[in-house]
Amino acid sequence: MNHPLPTIRGVRQGQEHMFPPAAHILNAENNRDRAAMLVRLPDGLVVTHGGLLVRACEQAGFSAGANYLHVRLAALLARREADGRLPAMVAAQLRFWTDFMAGGAGP
Repeated sequence: MNHPLPTIRGVRQGQEHMFPPAAHILNAENNRDRAAMLVRLPDGLVVTHGGLLVRACEQAGFSAGANYLHVRLAALLARREADGRLPAMVAAQLRFWTDFMAGGAGP
């Protein structure tokens, strides 16, 4: 089920502009460019706009990006261990997906 991506109001002459990271996901030439942008996103943006970014990845056919965002968001919201670290399984998944994305998200 594809829902249209919401827009945010631009500052120039009241034009409607799509949320810039979502627009980048949709307009990037390839998944390598999408992945490079996703790994650089601030955590706060992932928390506040994660659903929008996942939908943009899905609409662009970039399922690896959607998976990465799901895992990253889960890690950001995960309860930490007594020593402040992520649970081992969450940390392993985050490491896998971050390395995959940093490597260009596949061939």
